[in-house]
Amino acid sequence: MSGVCGGVDEVADKVWRLVFRWLQLDWVAVREPGPMFLWVDGLRLNNSKKVFVEVTICATFWYLWRLRNDIVHEARLIRKDSVFDSIREFSFTWASTRQKKVKVNWNRWLQNPIGESL
Repeated sequence: MSGVCGGVDEVADKVWRLVFRWLQLDWVAVREPGPMFLWVDGLRLNNSKKVFVEVTICATFWYLWRLRNDIVHEARLIRKDSVFDSIREFSFTWASTRQKKVKVNWNRWLQNPIGESL
């Protein structure tokens, strides 16, 4: 998303920082999916927790790309206040339908998707 729209880049940086803080992971300044997923592969987490990180990363990339398209092609304004909340909701829905073996609790998801008590 780099260089396409200054507003989107600014929002994307803020959103990525919020996502990493929410996941309680150190900030990684990577904006491309390939390097980001290589980084996720190297995390020392069990597989179910890695799946939650991957789902959250995918949801963030997807939502930010959709936001960029809305701005560029539809001339919509950025609603900065709702972007992070929408990513959390979308990633929860995605994770809860993809992970059949692990019950995903909404309140715990809001606290931290890879928290110990999921």
